[in-house]
Amino acid sequence: ETTANSEIRLIFKMADLFIKPFVVDLSKDHASALVSNLGIIVSNMKKNITVPLTQNKIDAIVIYLFWRGSFANTTTTNGKMVLEFYQLVNAKNDSGVAEFIRNRLKKDVDGNDIPFRPGHPDRHNKTAILYTDGIYANPWLW
Repeated sequence: ETTANSEIRLIFKMADLFIKPFVVDLSKDHASALVSNLGIIVSNMKKNITVPLTQNKIDAIVIYLFWRGSFANTTTTNGKMVLEFYQLVNAKNDSGVAEFIRNRLKKDVDGNDIPFRPGHPDRHNKTAILYTDGIYANPWLW
């Protein structure tokens, strides 16, 4: 199997597990954009993560970054935070990654914290547990 094929399978697996349950009447264009975003996340992970990861850690990272809505870059506050997140992953600092997932708030354009919305703390906690302990929340309705 080629690397490209395995990446495509991963992207569609992620879309099936983590997007489909939350979306009713998803348009073809919207579905395409979501799959594209997942592709960007996976591509960024390949560029920025240098250590081997178990499947549960890969899944947790994709879930976290997808719902965070930020891509790694050096020009925006949130992009820099994602790079900081990758540094924790590469340092194999599992407790640091879990803490980041649970508590690190996104920033607005002025650098102010964006408060969690209802449901976010529970989803972040489940994602952190998936990363550290490999426990997949059941059901997946986060």
